Amino acid sequence: MKAHNGMRPLDIVVLLKIIAMGDKYWNHQSLAKSLYISQSEISESLNRSAFAGLMNPEKKRVFTQALQGFLFEG
Repeated sequence: MKAHNGMRPLDIVVLLKIIAMGDKYWNHQSLAKSLYISQSEISESLNRSAFAGLMNPEKKRVFTQALQGFLFEG
């Protein structure tokens, strides 16, 4: 695993896309296709977000309160 060098703007876009999808099924490939980025970028983004405590990758769930705090205070 690569060293964590902080969040990137793309990470916020990925998290907001997941939230916007609601209960719809998604995977790395579908996110990559809908955002026009590579699957590896999606994977790295989700890893950074999980490391930052903004999502739980096992449940594919974004912690919306944590993301909101990050957006307002970060």
